Amino acid sequence: MKVKIETPNDYELNAINFLETHGITFEIVFVRVGRHFANDVKKRDIYEAIFSRKDKDVSFTFGDSVANSEARIEAMIMIADAEFPKRAKLKALAQKKPSVYDILVCLTKTGSGLESLEDFAQEFGAPLDSRQAIAEARFLYSGVLSEWYKVKKFFSEAEIELLKEIY
Repeated sequence: MKVKIETPNDYELNAINFLETHGITFEIVFVRVGRHFANDVKKRDIYEAIFSRKDKDVSFTFGDSVANSEARIEAMIMIADAEFPKRAKLKALAQKKPSVYDILVCLTKTGSGLESLEDFAQEFGAPLDSRQAIAEARFLYSGVLSEWYKVKKFFSEAEIELLKEIY
């Protein structure tokens, strides 16, 4: 496993700048390892992403990619056997959490397609051809709708428009 320590790229810097410009702080807290999505086959790291400003805060549950989760576990295992110079890099990888960019880019930033379950299914390609498919689509629709309401409540319309540009 090759270990690379990453420095913020332009996307990360844009996300950080967005928060600083709008007086928003960000915290990411590890919650557990588990299945984040209903159809997850593998477990992944699950976090709580918290955005705050002086008058309000909002949190979102975030399931990291399975690849990132597995890389962190592998790094933790390798730390004990690594020689000293490599140990620090492995430790940094093992402690790496999703970034503010990772979270912001995944947030729902539009209400388009959320008017009804049928609109949602058409907009996002969710099939409605069986009872199970309808139940799964309804579950996803509910989650996306809930996230959208949180986004609208915390961020202004102007901020949401700027969020659309951070990718």
